[in-house]
Amino acid sequence: MFNILIIIIVVSISEDEIHGSYNQFLALLFFMFLLSTGGVIYSMFYVRRERKIVFYYNGEIKIIDKTLWNSSLPIKEFTWNSIVKVSMRIPPRTPKGPIVCYVGFYMNNGNYLKITPLDLPMYGKEGRKFYADLKEFLTEIGKENKLLELDDYYIFF
Repeated sequence: MFNILIIIIVVSISEDEIHGSYNQFLALLFFMFLLSTGGVIYSMFYVRRERKIVFYYNGEIKIIDKTLWNSSLPIKEFTWNSIVKVSMRIPPRTPKGPIVCYVGFYMNNGNYLKITPLDLPMYGKEGRKFYADLKEFLTEIGKENKLLELDDYYIFF
């Protein structure tokens, strides 16, 4: 997006304006390039590592979000007792390209928390790890009956 903005600035500035303050123009162009590169690096690397779902032994589930967009998820903490069912879509294997995973929590009060790639980027390997952690968590807190329900909603695409 910022690259398009840089192109618009370059195209819209006349030669007379550049001729008088060429150094300022180059400084502006360099600043815009740094800004766009920083945004790409942030969204590709930092965001993926700073959001995770943590399962606690007492049945609590917490979504930890240390990013700039930490207000994007409506529910940050909830317990397993408030969940009716969990749905997941995970690829069966990880190809070379990124295939995203989706997780949805259906709550007792009718709310639905859907974790999409914009909320919590998860790809094939992370999605299968999340699935394994969730199964282990359910076994540890004594909700083995939910395992069959979870297997019904483990959808391959």
